[in-house]
Amino acid sequence: MKKIDIIDMGLIVLKPLVVEDIELLRQLRNLNDIRKNFVYDKYIDEESQKKWFVNYLEVNNDLMWSVFFQEEWCGAVAVYDIDLEKKEAEFGRIMLCPSIQGTGLGKKIIKGVLDYCKNMLNLRRIVLSVKVNNIPAIKSYLDTGFEFIEKKEEYYLMSLSFK
Repeated sequence: MKKIDIIDMGLIVLKPLVVEDIELLRQLRNLNDIRKNFVYDKYIDEESQKKWFVNYLEVNNDLMWSVFFQEEWCGAVAVYDIDLEKKEAEFGRIMLCPSIQGTGLGKKIIKGVLDYCKNMLNLRRIVLSVKVNNIPAIKSYLDTGFEFIEKKEEYYLMSLSFK
């Protein structure tokens, strides 16, 4: 299995996604307000989730964490398509329980993952895609240093380069 470090930010701790978390993740991912922001926005059944997790464990360029706030599971975040030679990756799959959305915790989680990418993975650039109507996510990405690259249909491509 791939090695993923714990990212400890005090009240927020990111721990490697484990099999015990995947049903919570599936339920959160299937909420309409979350699902609508994904490229693949179809309902995910239990069997599909289990197959996805088995495949995820076999891929070494995909890191996903469960988000814990005050020791309670409350979401997930990922960095994937990691290319250590090019020193870049894609940020995404961030989803948080409705009870903590809008609290500023999302920005802290983004910053924690970006710090990890810069300091532990030695990446120089992170890219992401976000739906143009996902205003809260766009604001969080802009606030954490991402810039618009281009608009493609219903998505913005954004990028952040580390100094």
